Parts: sequence; C-alpha cells; structure tokens
Amino acid sequence: MSDDALMRPADRREETNFDKVWRYYYDAPEITLTDEQEKLRKRWDHVWKLMGGFLTATQIVKKHLKENPGITERTAWMDLRNAKALYGDPASQNRMAERMRLNNWIVRGLKKSEAGEDWGAYARLIDIYRKNNLLDKDDKETLADLLEHFQPHTFVFTTKDPAELQREADELMKGVPTVDGDYTIVDDEV
Repeated sequence: MSDDALMRPADRREETNFDKVWRYYYDAPEITLTDEQEKLRKRWDHVWKLMGGFLTATQIVKKHLKENPGITERTAWMDLRNAKALYGDPASQNRMAERMRLNNWIVRGLKKSEAGEDWGAYARLIDIYRKNNLLDKDDKETLADLLEHFQPHTFVFTTKDPAELQREADELMKGVPTVDGDYTIVDDEV
C-alpha cells in the first residue's frame, strides 16, 4: 500500500479526529484535543512505536488488541493505518526510522540492564544512545569544526558591469540542467 493510499481526500466539509490530531502535531501549537482525540493520539502513537520493532502488521494489530481490549480488530487496523498516515512508516528504510528502531532497542536494553543491575551494560547503552542521537557533539565546537559541515563557497570580485556578468553566466550555463548556486552583486559605491 503506497503512502498516497493512506491519506484521505482533502475535500471533506467537516474536520475529522485525524485532521485535528494531525494539526495538533504539524500546525498550530494552540490546538487542544478533546479527551477522545487524546485517546486516539495515544493509541496511534503506541501503534507507531510497535511498528519500530520489526513486527508484521498482523502482529502489531494482535498486540494492539491485547493491550487495548476495548477496541475491535477493525479499529486496530484503522489505528495502524492512521499511525502510518500521521507519523510515516518506520518500516521504510530511512535514516530516521532506523534511528527510532535503534533507540527502541536501546531503551529496552536499558530497562533490562537496570533491572539486572548491570551498570557496565547500562553505561555502554547510554553511550550508544548519545551517539545515535548526536548528543555526543559539543555545542562549543570551534569554527573549523563548524565549517566542516558547510560546502565551500567561491567569491569573485570584479569591476565588470552586472549586465555583462549576467550574459557571461548565461553563456556558461547553456546546456546545464540545474544550478545550485547564488551570487550577490556588491556595489562599493553604496
């Protein structure tokens, strides 16, 4: 099922619970959810977290039903669909999904190592968690460390007329499909 098939048509006349929860996350911060919408949001969040544990859709639905006995199987499947539409599918191979899965496993390991009082394992897992979430990066990096993340820029100083420069740039760019660059005309007479 494609991601497009998960989304509902946008031409509805009234706002649904899904719309309200979506806006709660992605739109205005002043959105308040009703108790029913908050329950839905928590269920969808829970289902999405289950999706990060390499479970099949059927296993997720069964586990969701077991943990929420007041819902039907159809509702559990709808929760799965809504969680995918709201948060994305962590089963798709992308960096954030992999980071979320690893975090899920690390938290499980932290709970087990804490329960077993294995503080060495606990410290190693904390270190892995910090690296996985880039928390090991110091905010007080040097300028050289910060510049490592930026692409170099080329500055050209000239006394040519801006119209002539534009003609030369256009001539150079003939046949080039895309350009990833900016230039600024600086006038020192200002």
